Amino acid sequence: MKRLIPVFCILYTFTLSAQPVVVDTAVQMSDGVTLDLLYARPQVNPPFEGFPAILFVHGFAGNKDAHRNDAKNFASLGAMAVSYSVRGQGASGGTFSFFTEDRILDDLREMIAFTKSLPNVNPDKIAVYGFSQGGLHAWSAAAYDMGVRTAVSFIANGRFEENWTQNNALNWLFGTTYTTTTVPIDPAIKQMVQAAINTGNIGDVRAYMQAHTTKPLETSVNTPVLMIFTTYDQYFNPSAGIRQFSRIPANKRMLLIPAGHGPSNNTEWNDYGGYVAGRWLLHHLLDELPDPNILSPDSAVQIYDAGTGELRTFALRDSARWLGTDRTPQTLHRKRLYFDTNSLGDTNPPDEGEQTIAYLVNLGSTPKKFRTEPLAEDFTIAPVPITASLTTDATAPSYQMNVQLYEINPSTNEAVQITRGHYHFPDNPAGSRDWMTFEFNAALHTVRAGHIIEARVHPGHAAITNLTNNFVFGPRDNGFTSIYFGGGTESWIELYSLNQPPVSVGEAPVAKSEELAIYPNPAGPASLSGSDVVTVQVNGSEAMNYEVRLYNQLGKVVASQRASGAVTRFNVADLPAGMYYVIASGGSEYRTSSVMLLR
Repeated sequence: MKRLIPVFCILYTFTLSAQPVVVDTAVQMSDGVTLDLLYARPQVNPPFEGFPAILFVHGFAGNKDAHRNDAKNFASLGAMAVSYSVRGQGASGGTFSFFTEDRILDDLREMIAFTKSLPNVNPDKIAVYGFSQGGLHAWSAAAYDMGVRTAVSFIANGRFEENWTQNNALNWLFGTTYTTTTVPIDPAIKQMVQAAINTGNIGDVRAYMQAHTTKPLETSVNTPVLMIFTTYDQYFNPSAGIRQFSRIPANKRMLLIPAGHGPSNNTEWNDYGGYVAGRWLLHHLLDELPDPNILSPDSAVQIYDAGTGELRTFALRDSARWLGTDRTPQTLHRKRLYFDTNSLGDTNPPDEGEQTIAYLVNLGSTPKKFRTEPLAEDFTIAPVPITASLTTDATAPSYQMNVQLYEINPSTNEAVQITRGHYHFPDNPAGSRDWMTFEFNAALHTVRAGHIIEARVHPGHAAITNLTNNFVFGPRDNGFTSIYFGGGTESWIELYSLNQPPVSVGEAPVAKSEELAIYPNPAGPASLSGSDVVTVQVNGSEAMNYEVRLYNQLGKVVASQRASGAVTRFNVADLPAGMYYVIASGGSEYRTSSVMLLR
């Protein structure tokens, strides 16, 4: 898979060094299989505590060279870098099984240990960084507590059932990739996926995904983790990623970019993702004073609006809004669009109707289009899963339903994708109507006033060549015939709009470091003050309530207080010696500073 975002342009605080030394080598795993790798070593003297290091992992069917230049760039900035070819890929030996099979996880653990063992490496400052398959490895390093300082995971999440077997349908692109790749895959697993493709029975694959999901581990993750997802990802369901992110107790950050399984066409969005990843690494590997827009939970969730291009920032405390768990009118406004003959309207049509879709065997169907009237005002679709409920029929014993949403500019007829949903009906009694309800992927998208929302409905594979932009799911069944609506029969799409502004629109809140005073500093028994009481004064805050948090060097909150006035005091007697970061947040303003504790 392609890398999503270049990160090294932001790592400017490393000292530039001479051309690094790159070593190509191999390491034997504990089961005797040899993995191919490279490491890039800086040509400067190491810091007193040793070099920080980053372990790169490539996308599926790639190899160590996918990150060769990244490793060289990172090393030229003064840190060790390692890139290895995953088992069965590149020049590495062995057979690949699955991303969280024991052997693949053991390989990752042993590669982390190898990175820590390199000369002059600080074993306490290791990051794992990757895209797609590599993003899964980075996430696994955090989920399975593999002893790294941080993980940076791009376009991946560990909820495999939700990614690849959601709504009774096998993810078409996942199944095709797994069964046609040149990567040597465990024959039993490959055969299981192929059988699901051939028969439409995904029970065995779903059970396997359930057994290998990382979902049970989410609430115990202590490693700081940065996750960057994409709205139209064909392999990984962004809704699953958002739910995974929401359950992590560790310091965390999430960015959602409108793109497929690869780079966005918008370089500004890509560059911002690189900035976020770079600042995250600078803090966790170099102990840099945290940028509040990167570290603070008050700006931990950022989502690009695909309709306007604006960056919206949400606080973790507002998770009921961005996660959609609170759908009251005060938080989210519900809008239900009912199917009619060729339209989507605000009310269910009074007379029962039927819309027939012709299906051409081996070619797929032409999507049936349903459109709203032009919208009277901008409508911002909230980044929570949209729900569809359809009454349908088919002649086949099983069939597939795919629905895609687009924003249409009626003056140009330009279509911009919003999101999609799918459902596979596995057991269709002859002559009976079926009622299916399913989710669309979460997306933040403002439909402009005067524009139209269009639903495209089709079974199986549509006759569309660009799967990247149209994210169609399989398997293909050819018996679908009708959608029913009207009267007592309802078919509708339900979505939610944001009716309150998030923390900010556009630029993230600005830190005001000069307006936060901490004393004594240093503090603690060994300091001149000899005091374990730290006072935090927020200047200019007479009319604003603040929450003040202390973070340790791993980005974990170790103390917090809600302050109604300008002064807050912390007793830090139980905290160990070291540097602590202080962030005071109130409304859309942030103040940052640091304090040293001496023992």
